[in-house]
Parts: sequence; C-alpha cells; structure tokens
Amino acid sequence: MHLKFRCLFRWKGALVLLLTFFTSRDLLSSATHTTPDGTFELMGESTPSLMKFLHVLSDCEEKFQNQTGYAASDYPPVLVVLHPSEGSPFPKNTLRVDSLEGRSAKIQIDVTISERTRSELGEILARGMLLREFYAKEPIDSGTIVMEFPLWLTRGLGWVCRPWGSIVLTPAFLRDGKDIPSLQGFLHQQSSRAGNEQVMEIYDWMAASVVKAGMRGGGVAEFRKWIGHFNPEEPARRLPDWPENWPFSQVERRWLLIMAGEGSGDKGGFTMLGTRASLERYDEIISELSTPHHSLALLKKEKGCKFTCQQLASRLRGLRTQSNPLVMPLLDSSIHLLSVIEHQSLKKLTLEEKQITELRTLIFKHSRVIEDYLDWYEMTKAPGSSGLFERYLISPEQSVKKGPVGRYLDAVEARGW
Repeated sequence: MHLKFRCLFRWKGALVLLLTFFTSRDLLSSATHTTPDGTFELMGESTPSLMKFLHVLSDCEEKFQNQTGYAASDYPPVLVVLHPSEGSPFPKNTLRVDSLEGRSAKIQIDVTISERTRSELGEILARGMLLREFYAKEPIDSGTIVMEFPLWLTRGLGWVCRPWGSIVLTPAFLRDGKDIPSLQGFLHQQSSRAGNEQVMEIYDWMAASVVKAGMRGGGVAEFRKWIGHFNPEEPARRLPDWPENWPFSQVERRWLLIMAGEGSGDKGGFTMLGTRASLERYDEIISELSTPHHSLALLKKEKGCKFTCQQLASRLRGLRTQSNPLVMPLLDSSIHLLSVIEHQSLKKLTLEEKQITELRTLIFKHSRVIEDYLDWYEMTKAPGSSGLFERYLISPEQSVKKGPVGRYLDAVEARGW
C-alpha cells in the first residue's frame, strides 16, 4: 500500500513536470505585440507571419479611426490570437466577449491562418473594434448579452477597414440604369455567409458605400453617438438599425452617387493600368517580402510559408484584374510558382524564379519599344499641329538700335534723296 501511494505520487509529479515543460515551451515560443494606438494586442507563435499580421492589424486600426473619428484611448485592447493551421481547435475566425469580475469586458478574436477568409476577417475585426468602443472600461456581469450590430454596419465597416484592395464587378443596375436599389430595401437584405463569394463582395461594397455616405456632412459625430457606451443598468442587446440623426433621404442620395462614382466604367469600376504602372505595382508587392532580395523561392524556408503564399497570390490576382495584358504572363507565372512552392525543390523554384525575372525584363523592354512606336505614330500621323508649341516658334519683337550711320541714312531717306 505504501509502495502504491509512492508510485502514484511519482506519476503525478512526473505529469506536473511534463505539463510545466510544455507550458513553458509554449510561452517561450509565443510573442505578444500591440498596434501603435493600442486597439489590438496580437498573440501567437513568434514567426514572420505574426509580424506581417501585425501590420494588417495596424492598418486596420488606422482606417477605423480615420473613418469613425474615434481617437486613441486607454481602453483594454482587443486580444487577437493567431493560431497555426496545423492542429488548431479553431476551425474559423471566432469572436467572444468574456466577463471579468470587477473589470471591463475582455474581447478576444481567434484567427486560424489556414481558414482565414478576407471577408470574414474584415467583419470580425470591425465588430471587435466597435465592441471595444462600446464597452470601454465598464465592467459587465456574467451572462450579459453581447451587443449586436446591424449586418450592413459590420460588413461595410469591415470592407472600409481591411488593408487589402478589392475589385468588384459593376452591378447590373450601374451598367444599364435599371432596377436601381432603394436604401430601405438594401438595409433589410441579408447577405448569405455561405453564398457566392462574388455576391458577398458586392454586398460588402454596397454596405461600405452606406457607411461612407452616412459619415459625410457631420455624420461622424452622430455615428459615435449612435454607437454609445455600455450602461450596466440598462444593458442593450441590439443597436438600432439606423442612426437616429442620419437624414435618410440625403444618405440614400449620397449612397447612390458614391456607388455610381466608384463603380463607373465599362469594365468594372476601374481603369486599366499601363504597362509601367502594372510593373510598378508588381514590384511594390514583391518588395514587401522579407526574404533576401525579396525572393519568392526562399519563402519555402520560412515558417508560415503557406499563409504568406496565399496572401501574396491573392494580391497578385487582384492586380491581374487591373493590369495591362502585356504583364499577364508575369503575374500568371508568379501565381503558379506560389501555388507549387510547397511541393517543389528549392533548386527548381530558383530556376523558375530566374525565368520570371528574365520575363519581367523582357516585358519592360517590349513596353519601351511599344511606347516609342506609339509616340512616333502619333507624331507622324497627326492631321495638323496641336498648337501646344506655337508660342515657342514666335520670335519676340526687338527694338532696333541705330548708330550715327543708321540715323544719317534715315534722314536721307526722309528727304527723298
């Protein structure tokens, strides 16, 4: 009996020691960073992906403050926990609000890299920032219903605050002028979270236009008044569907004008970039890589390679919808390399990247030749002078200066001799 207890004690002691080891190891490998104005506190495994995600949160913080007028405050930050894709118990992005006794609410967002979708992340970060401003430093009781916000607000504000660009195909009503929506009908529309991605993108874009339209003309102050702050004596469960002091008809008119302005154009609300501008955008995206010489192939050696490649490929696809056709092969080759980076050897990836570099140089040379030819064509085939340089061809009038001989000859001519 004595031996049994001794073995049991030793087994428990070993278990405690083992748990302590793994806990200490996790603490040593994790890192915590805060965005510049303290809106988010990011926690996760210390990898390059963590720092890149911190930049995403910092950009989101800045856009939220610029759009809503909220200033930096000492409210508790929104805790964002970045989980690795492998073995994560979180299948998708989640947000929860915990009640801490005698303290303000703890808002936590759990993000899994592999399941991260941009539309979901934009909305969930917007909700977290709104809840942070709503609860401020007020303590909440256990069991309190978390404040709910209208769908158009969280989706629209999430679109405005997300740090990546988006291209939306022009809705039919902007192309043909038929079936123009009403704001009332849109506000009662529910966006299916499991629906077509393009439909969701259009909904988010229209919701973002509502946010922008409402914020104009003094609407920022009324917006913050509408959000308000948590009152423990009267815990609200849902925010009203519309800010009381936003003039509905004026906002609706601005809303339609904003969508018409941002969605104008025959090809989807944007102007096709020139060859040089497309290459410059491509270089800007590649230059953000932290690998030596901004190498695509060397991403294979970095932790979080899959997440980084997915993020980079998504940005290149977005650029592809705007780029000059001459640059399409360069973008397609880069996207293909990113899609196979996990399954090919570093030697093969390096060779493919070298071919991409040579392709970029060739495209740049071709663009120069094309531009020179177009300049020559316009100059030689023009039906007439543009008149832009006429003023340089006119000789300015100059006063004639005469000496004694000149004046004598003028006097002779005046006498008629």
